[in-house]
Amino acid sequence: MRQGRKAGTRPEAFVKPPPAPRAGRPADTARLSWLAEARQRGPLLTEKQPVCAVRRVIRNPGEIPLGGHLHPYCEITLSQKGYKGLQMVGAESIRRAGGTVLLLGPGLPHKTIHERFPARSLTVYFLPGILLDMGPDDEVPRLLRRLTARQPLRHRMRKPPAAVWRRLKTLLNQMIDESDHPKLGSGLRLRVLLIELLIELLRCEPDREDGLALPPTADWEPLARVLRYLHEHFAEPVYGCDLARIAGMSRSKLHHVLRENLGISWVRYLQGYRIQRAAALLVQPGYDVTRAAFEVGFNSLSHFNATFRRFYGVNPSRYPRGRNPPARPG
Repeated sequence: MRQGRKAGTRPEAFVKPPPAPRAGRPADTARLSWLAEARQRGPLLTEKQPVCAVRRVIRNPGEIPLGGHLHPYCEITLSQKGYKGLQMVGAESIRRAGGTVLLLGPGLPHKTIHERFPARSLTVYFLPGILLDMGPDDEVPRLLRRLTARQPLRHRMRKPPAAVWRRLKTLLNQMIDESDHPKLGSGLRLRVLLIELLIELLRCEPDREDGLALPPTADWEPLARVLRYLHEHFAEPVYGCDLARIAGMSRSKLHHVLRENLGISWVRYLQGYRIQRAAALLVQPGYDVTRAAFEVGFNSLSHFNATFRRFYGVNPSRYPRGRNPPARPG
């Protein structure tokens, strides 16, 4: 009999209790209470649509949903000029101004408090695994881990030079056009534009002086194999011992590699991926809750309902049907 932990057999919260505040930052229970209310929001990504770009214009505080949000994919958000707000990621917070770029990996609870309206931003979301199938062995993982490596919030919020910011804005607007008006070759072009966007970001910070140390690239090939396996077999029982064998390392080593490079365990990544795939099915005509639950790998309807409710804050039976709800700001 195979030994190992089976994904989906035990409910597990996607958001851990907030860590203790850093030295010099007093505990503030009210300030961190939003973490318990963080829910999964954003576009519904799949292997057929692994990249999506959106334009947001928040005109008044009433358009902002309560609580924060999180998702099992990467996010790059460009604040338009004139923006002013407070950005929270996990237990950290930082002032956010116009012309800044926010870089987020999968599974990070985050929330934005807008202080000036209208609040305008451009955002691209993408599944982390799509980059690992492209480009030279060293360069593409370096682009990806700029978002996914464990790092303080001050490294995730960058203010590029004005010329770079304009190029980033142009690339994001092109991606939004491809997402809003798909045509022949849009999927491939979105990937190409995403690579260009990441290259622009990294080239404007070649010599870091603020202490950011990215993990080495040696562990990224086994990580790519693990992510590929999870995406291809998400609807099947998945065991930690099988993933360790695929990666060619021990289960403890695999856990460490995932935490350091993606900032999330494979169980939580898979759980979030299954739930967002279920949400993608529920908006299609003809899909009920039971069918969606079993097609994404849950063998217990009650467990699926509880997990879905924990991620999205609503029962799957009340999730919007017949349309793909737009990404909601946090």
